Amino acid sequence: MPLNPHATPFVIKGSGGGAAADAGRKVRGKTSSSSPTPKIFCDLDGCLVDFEKGCQAVMGETPDKLRPKAMWGGLARAKGFYEHLDWMPDGRELWDGVAHLQPTILTGLPMGNWAEPQKRNWCKRELGEHVPVITCMSRDKHTHCRPGNILIDDRESLKAAWQRAGGVFIHHTAATSSLEKLKAILPAEEETASGDQGNAKRQKNG
Repeated sequence: MPLNPHATPFVIKGSGGGAAADAGRKVRGKTSSSSPTPKIFCDLDGCLVDFEKGCQAVMGETPDKLRPKAMWGGLARAKGFYEHLDWMPDGRELWDGVAHLQPTILTGLPMGNWAEPQKRNWCKRELGEHVPVITCMSRDKHTHCRPGNILIDDRESLKAAWQRAGGVFIHHTAATSSLEKLKAILPAEEETASGDQGNAKRQKNG
């Protein structure tokens, strides 16, 4: 299902603390009140969709117990593997919390040309045709980063390259923690305005 129109997008109450807040202060230092909200990228597998569950259903084992060549070969042969993956248990919570910020999906691909159309079909069906989707090798995600851009991703190994490119990396482990980190990063005035727009939309659809 596309974005829930009754979901409540978060509104910043304060800047918070810790490393995320430090990164946020750096972003805000480069952003005037008239500047747009920093561009947000969100990973797909492990953040929104349950890759591990889908892999186990097809292969009978979780990814960490499979040889990569055997795993990818088996998943490539499974009809529409990526297209039919379930949401992560808190994937909708994460998406509903960031969708009003107009994020771009930035998702990694295995070798071959089989996965990209499946991932795009999933995003089109579940998130909506309006959501931009960028696919690439996971190790190349940082090439899409511009200073101040934010990436929410469960693969911490991508953090260093993203930060070297001038971006802000949120290591995703759960929707609640990722949204709290995002609150600490974004300019409060931009986020409040987005929240007001979300409230107006909910009243219209209520």
